[in-house]
Amino acid sequence: MMLLLATMAAHAEPLEKIAIQLKWKHSFQFAGYYAAIEQGFYRDAGLEVSLRELEFDKDYVEQVVAGEAEYGISDSSLLVHKLRGKPVVLVNQIFQHSPLVFMTLRASGIVSPYEMVG
Repeated sequence: MMLLLATMAAHAEPLEKIAIQLKWKHSFQFAGYYAAIEQGFYRDAGLEVSLRELEFDKDYVEQVVAGEAEYGISDSSLLVHKLRGKPVVLVNQIFQHSPLVFMTLRASGIVSPYEMVG
């Protein structure tokens, strides 16, 4: 049995190493990612995942664009980066709070949701 396991381990495909850039320091908001690592979900998918916490002197989106991480966790500010021509793509949406957003043009003069009543 041990020989079989050793043979299987020797022929296993190497894990693809990827880094996920967090938008903050290591904290509970990223618990799902930590759990996936600990439960072996990424490993089962052939990935060796590392989580990179925010460095306050760097823009976390720019770190992904520069290739310091393959993936990143962002927020609605990602749209600003896209509008500025950065090569970013939204892969998935994960919400901790409601994604409902109201937007108006600056010229409308509306600065509060209460001003949209009626």
